[in-house]
Amino acid sequence: SCVAMEATLEVIESENLIENAARMGRYFREKLVEIPIVQEVLGRGLLVGVRLAEGMTAKELQGVLLKQHILAGSSLDPQVLRMMPPLTITTREVDLLVEAVKTA
Repeated sequence: SCVAMEATLEVIESENLIENAARMGRYFREKLVEIPIVQEVLGRGLLVGVRLAEGMTAKELQGVLLKQHILAGSSLDPQVLRMMPPLTITTREVDLLVEAVKTA
């Protein structure tokens, strides 16, 4: 199991996944706050909580995203949707995710 952990850490380092998570997390937040139904963006890096404005629940948005084959999580707060894209996400993929949220 230590060998697997070392291999994982090597990939994380060699592919600059931590830096990518920080960069894409900032980009993701910048794009999310431009969407009218988004009241607040919470979290750090690519661990994102999206507090929705009144009139849309996280469960409703979760259903819209699922129809587009995008998985998102719920939280104890019915107005907060959890999103955890992979560390390898690209700008293009963030843009697609943001467009999917805009369709709600």
